[in-house]
Amino acid sequence: MSDDAVKAFLALLPKHAAELSITHNGHKAVYETVAQHMEDREDAWASADERQLAEASGDLWEVRWYPDTPVGFYCVAASTLEACLRHIAETKWD
Repeated sequence: MSDDAVKAFLALLPKHAAELSITHNGHKAVYETVAQHMEDREDAWASADERQLAEASGDLWEVRWYPDTPVGFYCVAASTLEACLRHIAETKWD
């Protein structure tokens, strides 16, 4: 992978003062469906369409980051990493 590709990817990530994590199919490690895994995090979905796609395909990507301190985080979930990153770029975060 070229240095330019790495720089381009890093530029897509949200600014964060503490942790940033990207998870793919974390629900499978605990034998849950996408719906079960996201049951208490309805507000994390990039869109209703992404929720439907993730539940239908069984693919779940999550990007979680702490913008200022280790307290208080944002989380975006979608069926693809691209959809997560697109939603992050298009949303104004407080």
